[in-house]
Amino acid sequence: MAAKRAARRAGAIKLTKADAKRQMKLLRARVSTVSTALRAEIRKHKTDLRLLDETRKARTRLAHEIAALRDQGRNLARQLRKSLKKSGRNDRQRSEPSSHVARLKKELAKRTDDFRRRSLELAKLARESAARARAIVDGSIRNAPTAPQPTTVDIAASSPSQPRIEPEGPSPSRV
Repeated sequence: MAAKRAARRAGAIKLTKADAKRQMKLLRARVSTVSTALRAEIRKHKTDLRLLDETRKARTRLAHEIAALRDQGRNLARQLRKSLKKSGRNDRQRSEPSSHVARLKKELAKRTDDFRRRSLELAKLARESAARARAIVDGSIRNAPTAPQPTTVDIAASSPSQPRIEPEGPSPSRV
């Protein structure tokens, strides 16, 4: 066996130049394909690294934009709440005086109507009084009809501070 090994070793060493050139050519081709594949892998790896770096930068920019938008949203919500409170306050401040004005207008209309009615009553009483005075002055009191009809006071319809006086007979608005 040792002889065979020695023969093999001697045979391996005794390659021809053509065999050596062919092996070198094969090795060079193999090195060329491996180096081409390695260059492609390096380019792919560089592209992956560049893409990863750009992704990281985009994520950072997006996080900053989200934080800025969140702050803006918070500020806008605060301003909106403040405006709504102010608006509610203004509405209350505006509605209170307007309701008071409406009450005063109703009271004014009521008192104006009451004043008009009383003025008509007083005008009627003044005419009756003038007629009686003329009758007294003329001396025809004897021929005059009996005493005029008394006036009545409507307590239920009058306000507590001012009693309403309603005459019996035709309504004052027709006089």
